[in-house]
Amino acid sequence: MRHDLKMPSVLPDPVQALALLPLGESEGIERRWLQDTLAWLKGVPPGQRTERLRSLAEGIRRQSSTKERFKQIWVKSFASKVYAEAGLAEATSLPRELMGRVKRRLLPQFEDDVDLYAALYMADLTDADADWVIGLSEDDVLGWQELIAGSTNDFAVAIRLLALRAAAIGLSTGVMKIMPHRYETESPFYQLMDAVSLSARFAEEANHRQALRDTIFRCRVSAGLSHVRMEEQGVSSDLVFRLDLVLAQLERMEVLLRVMFDEEDVRRFGAMIVGAFAEERSVHSLVRSSVNRIARRIVTHTGQSGEHYIAGSRSEWVKMGYGAVGAGGITAFTALFKYVFSGMALAPLWIGVAHSLNYTLSFVLMQFRWQADVSRSRGQRKIGRLRRRRSAAKWFGHTIPFSKRCDWISEGAPRTMDARCVAHLRDLR
Repeated sequence: MRHDLKMPSVLPDPVQALALLPLGESEGIERRWLQDTLAWLKGVPPGQRTERLRSLAEGIRRQSSTKERFKQIWVKSFASKVYAEAGLAEATSLPRELMGRVKRRLLPQFEDDVDLYAALYMADLTDADADWVIGLSEDDVLGWQELIAGSTNDFAVAIRLLALRAAAIGLSTGVMKIMPHRYETESPFYQLMDAVSLSARFAEEANHRQALRDTIFRCRVSAGLSHVRMEEQGVSSDLVFRLDLVLAQLERMEVLLRVMFDEEDVRRFGAMIVGAFAEERSVHSLVRSSVNRIARRIVTHTGQSGEHYIAGSRSEWVKMGYGAVGAGGITAFTALFKYVFSGMALAPLWIGVAHSLNYTLSFVLMQFRWQADVSRSRGQRKIGRLRRRRSAAKWFGHTIPFSKRCDWISEGAPRTMDARCVAHLRDLR
């Protein structure tokens, strides 16, 4: 006989409710307990919420049976999914991700299994909740660390999931076209899974851990250079979204590595996860951030492509003025011939042909006659390359720590990176 999936509403204390949970096939009740406990915590102001969190941890640790029951629920809840997916897009394109978020907001979600990710998503977390998490004391954090002790494997699983997804995007056909590598085997994304496996197998050895971090760093460099190459070749909204997604996945891997080896404050990590859930529920934030990123790429690409129309000296002003006067004269004769052809006693077909030839020849004459005056000189081309390198330097300056960049450059760029990659990186010193 199946157990009733309703939690008893007369038990306001989650510790008592946890102690009364039936054993066996009761994942629906465990999921309900997880959701009700989160609602119980959020149902009071932040000051009282801290007291409730502390009393909940103490109550669970007081009895060994209750503590073991909580650990069973925690294992079933698959926390690795939270670490690997919170705040990151599920789809690899903006329209699909937008439709997915709209569906989750409007349609009811049915979850039969114990899922911490679904419970946190349904908890309607906000940025204020993230501020509350980061304001917790170390005593409150230590109490919960004891309860979920031994969950280091959750971080390792999350890192592996992120590596699989990042490598799939980085080695996809569309992204490889703008990567600074000729073949997939030369890409650091091809080596990412091997580095993750070695780091997980030899977790206590610092050299494998550092090798993984170096591989992640090279992946971020490749993705950043792909942004620069995309600005030179043309902007694609799909590629912008996928590159931003893979950069976010790589950054999440680095954060998980720091938390896993006690190099990051768990309160900051918890606040980041809560803030990610708050942002994930917002469709407006997704559209705003994605559109802003794509608009910046388009503006940058357009500005670089049309930089030869900008006069920077007196001689360039004279050339542009001379070209404008010549183009104006050709336009005047074009208009004159237009009226001449319109006044001729010709069939409509031949009048149309005459007008077409008139405009075609005038524009072709403008293009070839004034090409030398409006095209970029060698010096202008050099300025354009320097501007593109400065834009690359600006991207790397915001993304990669300066000390890390200098260390990597001093060791020498790998042979798989082309000359433009080396030039961009050396400009960052």
